[in-house]
Amino acid sequence: MREFIDGNTAIARGALAAGCDFFAGYPITPATPILLAMMRDLPRVGGVAVQGEDELASIGFCIGAAMTGRRVFTATSGPGISLYSENIGLAIMGEVPLVIVDVQRMGPATGGATTAAQGDLQFIRWCTSGGYPIIALCPATVADCYTLTMRAFDLAERFRCPAFVLWAEVAHRSHRSVRFRELRSGSRRQSRHRWGCKRQRRDPYPPGQLVAVRFHSGPVATRHSGFGGRPNDLSLQAKRCQSLGRRKASCS
Repeated sequence: MREFIDGNTAIARGALAAGCDFFAGYPITPATPILLAMMRDLPRVGGVAVQGEDELASIGFCIGAAMTGRRVFTATSGPGISLYSENIGLAIMGEVPLVIVDVQRMGPATGGATTAAQGDLQFIRWCTSGGYPIIALCPATVADCYTLTMRAFDLAERFRCPAFVLWAEVAHRSHRSVRFRELRSGSRRQSRHRWGCKRQRRDPYPPGQLVAVRFHSGPVATRHSGFGGRPNDLSLQAKRCQSLGRRKASCS
């Protein structure tokens, strides 16, 4: 059966199909329809949807939820990404998987809330101190919004880092006829374990593990060992930087 829907609705549907069970966001044009869709539909499937008091709180909620094992999703626009940027760096360094959707509009600053633009790509690509590249997927059609959102969840978990979906303001209002059953080859969750630092030497990208209880370890946003501790060995910083680069290179 075909459905006549817009890109924002397809993104929300893709997140639900991928097993998203936590969403936090703040209303901002033109991404507000995603917030409304997740606030309406996510609790129906047992998930949690939160409207934060601002963008800073929303991305913080998402990072905290991801650290407890939730499959996390948030959506905003250019000004929101500016506020997210500090915590995006935290998520990269702390190896926190989450999906961030940027429905682009004209900038800079508040810019034009209803003016079409596609100028956020460079900012998304290099938005953190240290200049670490990230994963960014750019849908070209409404059907792509559905499939690439599902893929973003898998990439975020595989490489343990934020994954972005960039969608244009002019396109979010476009409606297309989509046959979801044909697209639902599906995102399969690779791990049902909770978030954690790696422990297996042979696997460079292991699934999250329950390390906090058994190994008295927790997430950190500075250089860290495989168990999440903070050793004084400065060579670990160089190894960490190399690891981040290899993950992004293997994705591209």
